[in-house]
Amino acid sequence: MSTSLIKQVALYWFYMLVIAFTNGTIRQLVVTPVVGDAVAHIIACVVGCTAFFFLIRRFVRRNLSQLTVQRSWMVGAVWLIVTVIFEFGMGLSTGRSWEFMLHDYNLLAGRFWIFILATELVMPVFFYQRFSKRNAGQSK
Repeated sequence: MSTSLIKQVALYWFYMLVIAFTNGTIRQLVVTPVVGDAVAHIIACVVGCTAFFFLIRRFVRRNLSQLTVQRSWMVGAVWLIVTVIFEFGMGLSTGRSWEFMLHDYNLLAGRFWIFILATELVMPVFFYQRFSKRNAGQSK
């Protein structure tokens, strides 16, 4: 991967971090008091996935010439891994238990955090395939 693509991957992950913190803050301060914790987590997940969807779409459009299917998978994997490391690092540094941190991965408990991670992983490939096919059709 080129240095410019690596910088873009890092920059867009930072954008995701800002989105996630903003979304979480709004969930805690505004949404949870109105609808309760369980529903607030679902709403925040939908909002987060939607915001990431559009952000990743923009990333792929801007970097399409530097991407391949393999690089798109790599970008998604990097975002996912860095997110999980950051999440658990922050949790451990603030004294959270493993049980508490793993709770957000429990679909049966109504936690949908895994969909945020899936969005980070899969959407770069989805948009790369979509945009590269569109560009191939236009060049004919």
